Amino acid sequence: MSTQPQPPVAPVGQAANPFAGIPVADYVRDAGALLLLLLSLAMPWQSDKDATDNIAVVLLVLLSVLSLSLVYLGRARVLGPAVSGSQVALIRAAVNAPYIILVVVYLIIDLFKGDDTHGIGVAAALGVAGAILAASPRSFERDTSPAYALTVTIGRLASVGAAGLFAVLSLLNLILSIKRMNEYEYPGAEVASVSITILLATVGLALIAYGFVRRSEVARTIAITAGAITLATTLIDWTTDWDLSNGGIESVHLPVFFVLPFVAVGAIALSEAVKAHSAVTDPATRWVRAASTTLFVGAAIALAQILSTILSLVADYGLSGGKGAGYIVVLLVLAVVTAAGGFLARTAYGNQKVLVFTATGFALILGIVAAVLYNSLKDMTILTAIQDFGVPVAVFLMLLVPTSMRSTYGGISLPAAAVAPAAPVPPVAPTAPPAPMAPPAAATPPAPVAAPAAHPRSAEAANPATSAAALHEIATTIPELRAVVAANPSTYPDLLTWLGQLGDPAINAAIAARG
Repeated sequence: MSTQPQPPVAPVGQAANPFAGIPVADYVRDAGALLLLLLSLAMPWQSDKDATDNIAVVLLVLLSVLSLSLVYLGRARVLGPAVSGSQVALIRAAVNAPYIILVVVYLIIDLFKGDDTHGIGVAAALGVAGAILAASPRSFERDTSPAYALTVTIGRLASVGAAGLFAVLSLLNLILSIKRMNEYEYPGAEVASVSITILLATVGLALIAYGFVRRSEVARTIAITAGAITLATTLIDWTTDWDLSNGGIESVHLPVFFVLPFVAVGAIALSEAVKAHSAVTDPATRWVRAASTTLFVGAAIALAQILSTILSLVADYGLSGGKGAGYIVVLLVLAVVTAAGGFLARTAYGNQKVLVFTATGFALILGIVAAVLYNSLKDMTILTAIQDFGVPVAVFLMLLVPTSMRSTYGGISLPAAAVAPAAPVPPVAPTAPPAPMAPPAAATPPAPVAAPAAHPRSAEAANPATSAAALHEIATTIPELRAVVAANPSTYPDLLTWLGQLGDPAINAAIAARG
C-alpha cells in the first residue's frame, strides 16, 4: 500500500507564513468558536450552578480554546513538516471531543435523575457549538488523504447521529413531560397544548436527520438556519435575564427541550466535512428552497400556536377571551401569509421575488403585533420569539446576502471584500525532495504565464524577486497560482519538479515554456 504523498517542504531556514492563503470564512469560524466557548462560561450549566462553578467545564473550555491554535501551528510547521492539514484536523477533533463527551454525560444524568437541581443549561449549547466549530476541518485542509476521508466520515456520522439522537430525546421529552404534567394534575387541554409544541421540535429534528441521510444541501442549510435562529434568540433571552425561558435551563423532563439540539446540529451542519459529503446543488436554488422551507416552518409554528392558544382558552387559565381571539386571528393571517410566501418562493421565485419579499415583510409586521398580543396574554417564550422575528429575518438574510442570490436574482450590493473567496480543493501531490538552502540563480525565461487578476497574490507569484519560501507557500496553498509559480524564473528546481508531477496541463505548459 502506497503512503499519502506530501508537497515539498519550505526552504530550510525560512518559516512558512501560517496566515497566508486562509479564506476569510475560516477566520470567521475560528472567531465564532472562540466567542461561543468564552460566552458559555457566563451561562448557567445546571439549575444550581453556573459554568464557572464546574472546574471540569472550565478546563475543557480552555482546552477547546487552545485547540484553535493548532490550525496555525500546523501551517507554521511547528508540529513537524510531515504533519498534513488533514492530520491537524483530526488532532483538533480529538482535543475537542472531551467537552462533547462531558455534555453527553450530563444529558444522561438529566435523563435518569430528572429532579429540579439538574437539567442542563444553555452553557452546554454554546459550549458544544464552539467545540464543534473548533473541531471542524478548515477549507484549506481538504485533500484526498485517508486522514481527510476519515474526517468526512466522522462528520457524516455525527450529523446523522446527532440529529437522530436529539429527535429521539425530543420524543422522550414528550413522554416525560406528559408524565410530569399528569403527576401535577395539569388540565388535559394544557397537556395537549404542550404536546403540540414538543411534537413540532421532534418532527423538525427528524426531518433534518432524514435530510442528512439523503445528503441534502437544503437540509444542511435549514439545519444551520435553525441553529442560528435558536442561538440568536437564546442570546436575547440572556440579555433579558432569561425572561423567555426557565432561567436558561432545559431538561428532557420539562417542555420544551430544543435549544441544545438545534444549536448543536446547526454547528455540525456548518462543518466542511458535512459539506464535503453533501450532494452538489446550485447555490441559488439551494438558498431559495431553504428560504421557502423556512417560511413553511414559520406557518407551521403559527398553526401550532393557534391550537395551543385555543386549548389554553378551553383550559380556562384566566386568559382574556378578547385578546386571545385577536391573537388567534393575527396568527391565522400570519400563517396564510408565510405559507403563501413559501409557495411563491418554491414555485416561481425569479418571477415573484417582489411578492415573496412583501409577504416576508408583512409576516415580520404581523409577528410584532402577535408578540405584543401574546405578551399581554402570558409570558413570551423562545419559540414565540423565533416565530415572530427569527423566521422572517432569516428569510430576508437568505434571499439578500448570499453572492449566488445577488448574482442570479439581484439584491443588495455588498463590498467585494466582504465576500470570502471559495477555497479550492488541493490535488494529491507527489513527494518531492527537500528544498535547497537558497533558490538557484534565475535564468532568463520566456514571457511568464498571465496570473489570475482576481487573486491578491498574483503579482507576488509572478515576481522574480519573490523569495523561495513565499513561492513554496503560494504553490502549496493556492492551486490557481501554481502555473504562475511554474513560469516564475526564480522558482527553484525541486519545486518545479513537484509542480511538474501534478499532471496539470497549464502547469506543464508553463514549465515547457521555460525551455
